[in-house]
Amino acid sequence: MVRIYRVRDRFRRCWAWLAASLRPKIGWPPNPAPVSRPLFLVVEGPRDMEFFRRISAILHRSDPVIPDLASLEANGSLVFLPFNGDVRPWAFRLAGTGGSEIHIYDKETLPETEVRQQVARIVNLRPGCRAFVMRRRTLENYIHPDAIFEATGVRITFTDQDDVSETLARALHARHHADCAWDMMPARSRKRRRDKVKRLLNSAAVERMTPERLTASDPDDEVRGWLETVGRLASP
Repeated sequence: MVRIYRVRDRFRRCWAWLAASLRPKIGWPPNPAPVSRPLFLVVEGPRDMEFFRRISAILHRSDPVIPDLASLEANGSLVFLPFNGDVRPWAFRLAGTGGSEIHIYDKETLPETEVRQQVARIVNLRPGCRAFVMRRRTLENYIHPDAIFEATGVRITFTDQDDVSETLARALHARHHADCAWDMMPARSRKRRRDKVKRLLNSAAVERMTPERLTASDPDDEVRGWLETVGRLASP
């Protein structure tokens, strides 16, 4: 069996040499250029995509090591993929593409946190792939309270594990609808308000972030670390 493989390998090398020698003489087209594959960035959903586009642009202006993700998207080096739901199928969903991957998952709460940590461990075993589970509940927990205040006119306090969208939605509701208690509203109305606030946080509030505010709200440099990893894996 070993002899068969050696003969086959020798035949392939000879054919490659012969093809390279004859190609210009008989008018064969040149070998096609290797296809460059984009880096896949797997995140929670469209709001996370907006967060990363905005915060990366802000950081890139003062630190070129941090890539501008919108520019990487524009030149085809990066593709965002929102998983929107169950993260487990994404452990191997992109394996057949042969491309590099970065997965950034919200921590959320137990038992979902453990599921995401398990999926991240699997992804990190695959070549060219990195996965991170945030230390905080969601990306909104990395936004500085001053940026939120400037975007909304409401000042809130929150911990690393609080639901920031709910906290801000409650505060805005109390300010404009004091006659109706938050908990008395239908669940669908509360969800609609939380979703609206989430869009606001990941757009207007992130636009008011600065490198200094990110350092204050993210002293462990998680966000910068994720973006630097994107820059390394997106480089040709």
